[in-house]
Amino acid sequence: MENYHKGEPFLEISNLPQELIDSIPISISVHQEGKVVYANSKCQEISGYPTLKKLIGVCFSDHIHPDDIDKVRKARENGESQINNIRIIDYNGEIKFINVSIMEAKWMEKPAIEQFTHDITQQTRQTNRLEAIHKYSIETRELFTLDEIAEKTLQTISNLLKTERCSLSLVESNQLNFRYQSTHSSINKLYLDTPAVTTRTARTGKTQRISDIRKDPDYQEWTTSTMRSELAVPIKLDEVVGVINIESEQLDAFSEDDQKLVEILAEQFASELEKIRYIEQVERLERNRSKELLEGRSKVTRMVKHDLKGPLTIINNCAHLMKNPERDIKELSTLISENVSRVNEIIDDLGQMTLTEEIAPVPTDLVTLIRETVRSNNIPSNITVKIEPSQEMIYMSIDAAKIRRAIDNLIRNSVEAMPQGGQITLKIDSDTNKTHITIKDTGPGIPPENRNKIFKPFFTTKENGTGLGLSIVKQIIEAHRGSITLETKNETGTVFKITLPV
Repeated sequence: MENYHKGEPFLEISNLPQELIDSIPISISVHQEGKVVYANSKCQEISGYPTLKKLIGVCFSDHIHPDDIDKVRKARENGESQINNIRIIDYNGEIKFINVSIMEAKWMEKPAIEQFTHDITQQTRQTNRLEAIHKYSIETRELFTLDEIAEKTLQTISNLLKTERCSLSLVESNQLNFRYQSTHSSINKLYLDTPAVTTRTARTGKTQRISDIRKDPDYQEWTTSTMRSELAVPIKLDEVVGVINIESEQLDAFSEDDQKLVEILAEQFASELEKIRYIEQVERLERNRSKELLEGRSKVTRMVKHDLKGPLTIINNCAHLMKNPERDIKELSTLISENVSRVNEIIDDLGQMTLTEEIAPVPTDLVTLIRETVRSNNIPSNITVKIEPSQEMIYMSIDAAKIRRAIDNLIRNSVEAMPQGGQITLKIDSDTNKTHITIKDTGPGIPPENRNKIFKPFFTTKENGTGLGLSIVKQIIEAHRGSITLETKNETGTVFKITLPV
């Protein structure tokens, strides 16, 4: 470097002991007419030259990165003695980052420039990596497809690490599918039990950093690959869902810092993958919900047409027959009243489907509520009802009318299931967190093939049923942040268990 700060004192560097200069932990070099005339071992290390002899006579300016030449030129013109964050290309072609200090000196009693070079490559790379990870995190938040996020992940790795091949594979069934690759490969899928570094990573869930893959026990002799080192990092959610794999033609190409970098990216990719899967699940549920709503509407139409047609026809016929003075008016009135009640029941069930999510909780004694619900039902004489509370009073904040409707529905179902008589048992118990209501009958039970369907709207096995009763019960309980389950284990009898938070 030809220009330098004029205020620095001259230093006869050649008079200093060689041992002293070599012991200094920074790079020192002396330049005359732009060429190196002296350098210590640290300078040789930074510049990458195999020997100090080869370094002598080298023009340092020739090693400056093309993108930083203007920066260095302007600093020289301004006579600056300190130039920071310069990129150089060393003897081996590796890019390094340095800070340079310059001062006047003498070498063999002739004017010279003494250059102190600080290697900041490691710190700069760490900073660049942190910035790249931060940028990756921000950019992937705005992406909503797996293809975009995978491409961004591979691009980030390729920019930060020296690698000839990079891939991102996903576990699908018993295979590892190499869906995303930076370069073309003849291998697109591997069974998980195939001996390979990537499949071992997927099986074990542990990072594999291989300095020489030819010495790895899973190395395959048949491969024509020129790759020599490999780094495979698992992508994990609750289990391994994929592998990020990078390869290099150099031996021992990947450091512990490289491993940590890829592991961070793998964690962030897993987080984004979980986001995408959640979005897909929500969209799938919405599609299914829309489909169910359409199907439900169709079922409602058919049900209204079918179920209301019968009672309305009877009412119409009775009205017509009442015109005949010889008909028994009392009998016809009874028929009309019964069928009007049936129509009201159907309309009420449909109305409740839209109201169950709206609750108005108030403190209520659950034991008293259940006793009153049982008393209000017209229980046949051949059916006995037992109420077994764990306490005389169990107060809870509930919508009493809706809980009563839910219990009433379950009791009526039990009654209808036992035309020959039987027993209904209602157990109520409570702890510090939850209250449980168990309703058990001795009827024929629910067939196994129907047990997963009973809470679905419009599913019914009754000739005149709407299929809304148990669906409404479930909505009422869930509106109270509770749950209802069918706990029938035997072929006879039905057991429903309601759990409500205290």
